[in-house]
Amino acid sequence: MGNLVETVRSAGTVKHIVRIVGYVPESSPDHVPESLTRRGGDGSQHYVAKAVLVRSKLPVTFLNVGATLMDNFLLAAEGIRQRDTFIYPPRDIPFVDARDVGEVGARLLLSDDARHISQFHTMNNGQDQLTSEQVAEMMSDVFKRKIVHDGSRETFLREFGPLLDQRAGRAGEGEYRWDFVQWENNDAVAWALNNFAERMLGRKPTCLRAWFMEHRAFFEPTLDRSTAAA
Repeated sequence: MGNLVETVRSAGTVKHIVRIVGYVPESSPDHVPESLTRRGGDGSQHYVAKAVLVRSKLPVTFLNVGATLMDNFLLAAEGIRQRDTFIYPPRDIPFVDARDVGEVGARLLLSDDARHISQFHTMNNGQDQLTSEQVAEMMSDVFKRKIVHDGSRETFLREFGPLLDQRAGRAGEGEYRWDFVQWENNDAVAWALNNFAERMLGRKPTCLRAWFMEHRAFFEPTLDRSTAAA
């Protein structure tokens, strides 16, 4: 963010910046356990980015994703394809389609309403706030077969730990993600649905059921289990 601020100031031509962040509205770094903030990642980086941009006095709008992205379910696709098992930490959180986040961000940039400058807008799809168990039930209905939820730490780390470490470029990312969600659960984070995305889009954002229907090919079984068993 420091490099961005320096570059933008040098150019002197930027009219509007939209910075996507992701944390509980009205929360602060003091709200996050030190065990998470000292390791970086989602526990601190969004707060740091916002603080740097606020101090810069540049024309910034903060678009806060008060949800989890539906695309995250693609990470769990293999377990669903192979074992009809949705491997995902226990959560109770709103959802949003990444494409809707992109469109809202674009509409903010194109807007001639200067009142967006310096605002902190939280968005989700305004329709779906579900537990992981409820998501598994929705999957079962859409995919037309029973999908069970496995929310154990051991399974999560075994399935996703190496991949998350590789993506983050550091060891322990799987443990960090698990610990972050547990803090989110245990600290009674109160997520809330809102209609900001709908107002910006001029339509209903994508609902989770529609997203699963559109992408269900990614979750289809990799083989005919009945034939294999025979």
